[in-house]
Amino acid sequence: MSDKAQTWCVDMEPGTALDLKALGVEFWDDLGLSTPTLPDEYARGAEVAESIVVLATEERAKALEDLEGVIRVRPWTEPEPEPEPTDDTLVGLAEIATMAGVQRETVQAWTERHASFPVPAETLAMGRVWWRSDIAAWLAIPRKPGRPRTTAR
Repeated sequence: MSDKAQTWCVDMEPGTALDLKALGVEFWDDLGLSTPTLPDEYARGAEVAESIVVLATEERAKALEDLEGVIRVRPWTEPEPEPEPTDDTLVGLAEIATMAGVQRETVQAWTERHASFPVPAETLAMGRVWWRSDIAAWLAIPRKPGRPRTTAR
């Protein structure tokens, strides 16, 4: 066991919360621990926590395992950042046609004739699907106009 203080996370059983105020500063001083703080994933200023973070030696941190409701005491690490939320969805030929204002058959032709057309995200039993953002980006690229429409006379 290390005599060097490090940061520890104390996880509580679900439904069991550690009332930091009720334990009081003296409790932590008697254990030789810093007064705990809440990890960033919990609301700052809360007085009850499902997890707490303390600065302690390994021996003193492990002594917290004897507290009622404590599941485990583990070295604390910064939580992984949440991935950027995306509202990206998958689209098929019909949706792409609607986005571009063309017929479904035109989109099918684009997939065969334009090397720059996005690679499908997946091929399903119903056909190929693409990420909407990839298609939107591809449609935003200026291109030469195609053959003009012929009109029936």
